Amino acid sequence: MKKAIWLVIIMAVALIHFASAVTGSDYVDVQVQNLRLVPYPVEPGQYFTIYFELYNNGNLEASNVVFTLTPKYPFSLEPADNPTTVISGLPGGSRRLVQYRVRVAPDAIDGANDLGYTLTYNNVQGGKTSFSVPVTRKNNLRITSVTPTRIKPGVETQLTFTLSNIGNATAQGITLSWSEPSGLIIPLGSENRRDIVQLGPGEKQDVTFDVIADPSIAPGAYLLTANVSYAGGNSTASFTSKTGVVVGGDADLEVSVQDYTQGQLSIAIANTGTNPAAATSVTIPRQPGVTVTGASTQFIGNLQRGDFTLATFQIQQTAVDAGVQATPSGGRQGRLGGGNFTGGAFRGNFSASANEVMVQVAYTNTLGERKTIMQAVQLTTGGALATGAGGFAGRSGQQANATPWYYYAGGAVVLIAVGWLAHKRFKKKLPAVAAQTHAKQERH
Repeated sequence: MKKAIWLVIIMAVALIHFASAVTGSDYVDVQVQNLRLVPYPVEPGQYFTIYFELYNNGNLEASNVVFTLTPKYPFSLEPADNPTTVISGLPGGSRRLVQYRVRVAPDAIDGANDLGYTLTYNNVQGGKTSFSVPVTRKNNLRITSVTPTRIKPGVETQLTFTLSNIGNATAQGITLSWSEPSGLIIPLGSENRRDIVQLGPGEKQDVTFDVIADPSIAPGAYLLTANVSYAGGNSTASFTSKTGVVVGGDADLEVSVQDYTQGQLSIAIANTGTNPAAATSVTIPRQPGVTVTGASTQFIGNLQRGDFTLATFQIQQTAVDAGVQATPSGGRQGRLGGGNFTGGAFRGNFSASANEVMVQVAYTNTLGERKTIMQAVQLTTGGALATGAGGFAGRSGQQANATPWYYYAGGAVVLIAVGWLAHKRFKKKLPAVAAQTHAKQERH
């Protein structure tokens, strides 16, 4: 009986030692874990970085650990990138981080796609496996430009928003609307919104509105707010864009002739536009055929819209040969009235019969910019000046062609002389007429 009990005890101890030996055996177990994707989710036509962690879950070192990324469409590596990472030894319980930069094909479709890899260690070939990588196409709309950047008060202007799809998916059901908080810039003939059916990746579309700024608006910068909403796939998106436009700019000045009498030339300057002209000056620059005997520049101040003022000069005409050059004070490149001027030097083909006179007008616009206008006028054979290219007709044009005052003065002198001679003759004849009348009365 005692022998049987001892036998049972010995067998139990042996089993315990055997179990202990089994559970405490050494082993190697390398596992692959996908830590993260950057960015997430990935987009067609873009790159992303994938991070893997190799973890030895055993207590023995894993030798010659080889991890190889095996991408297939829609994923790929750059030719210079090595898909294989080799680790000579990975101790038990240790970890090693590996990463790859992967490209997504531009035509990849939405959804999960497999990114494959293989793993071997201790010179034992492992099996192939993969991770699931989600691909999401995005439609990304932006307002890339707004033109024009300047609007004149009271003048109808076409305002254009350029809408661009910088994403990789088609945007549908697009709506664009805009507003100006003060209500002084408004749409004409239609509402302030437009609908677009769709806009594909990389496409642009101009969205236009006819607008007008209130004629009484103050010059300056005004803020336009545009709102865009659209759909793509199973989602919708919207954004707000703000841009500035300048109301004001250049003035519309026209030059004509008020009068030209005995060397005195009166130039009429009219502001026919909606923008004011500040610090306006009028100059008759040095040029062939004309000599200014007094001041060659007159400052006429500010010209509001609709204003009309005069600048008067004393000039003398001189004969010149064709092709003589003249130099105005300042100027800009252009061609007016048959002459060319570049960089401040006027070059015109003049003759005694042409009698062209250049007039220069300078002013400051609402943006603080100094502007210069060159205008040609011509002396007529009658002595009066007619407007050249760009001059304006009307009140000043009519007065420029009026009969000079000395014609009326000469006529008056002639009439007075004739009257005086007639009166003198009448006085000489008066005694004879009286004698004849008296003789007739006595005969009767």
